[in-house]
Amino acid sequence: MNTLAGSARPTRIRSLGRGTQYSGICIMGFSIIHKKGQFEGGLGPVQLRRVPNLPGSYAVIMYIDRSLSLCVGALGRSDLKVGYYCYVGSAFGPGGLRGRLGHHVRGGDRFHWHVDYLRSVAEIVEIWWTMDSCKREHDWARVLGGELRLVIPIRGFGSSDCSCRAHLFYAKSKPSVRSFSRRLHLRYPNHGCIHSMS
Repeated sequence: MNTLAGSARPTRIRSLGRGTQYSGICIMGFSIIHKKGQFEGGLGPVQLRRVPNLPGSYAVIMYIDRSLSLCVGALGRSDLKVGYYCYVGSAFGPGGLRGRLGHHVRGGDRFHWHVDYLRSVAEIVEIWWTMDSCKREHDWARVLGGELRLVIPIRGFGSSDCSCRAHLFYAKSKPSVRSFSRRLHLRYPNHGCIHSMS
């Protein structure tokens, strides 16, 4: 299975947030291209320097290329369709965003979080994050399931410690970070910059 760690595709990093207004989105962007062979475990040393080891919230966009049935711990077995799955979480522990996202990208055989089960069958295609000082995963879940109308494929996924219906969302086509950022900043004007890596 290909991941960002082993993909031959170029890696793009950009930021969307408060800054110069352009078509309703604030651009504070930068774009960095990494060629094949620069990956070296996880996101690689160059890419990981762009992901801070600070607290923050994030989304991992994954793709499943075939319909399948997956058992997710105590949530039991669920049928998953071909398409894109967006998982939102927060990283306020040791290692911050860099440590948590590095764990998700590397995957592994030991399943600690619900998303670890999904990672065993899904390819990561994009990552979003923010360095806001407060946990934003619940706000992100509201926008993904509300304004963007993404479907909840497994109720309770990633939300066993909060009142959200789920922290996992499904779409047939890849969610747009620009659309997400636009809707998010309309609902939460004081929200910080959104960074993305693909």
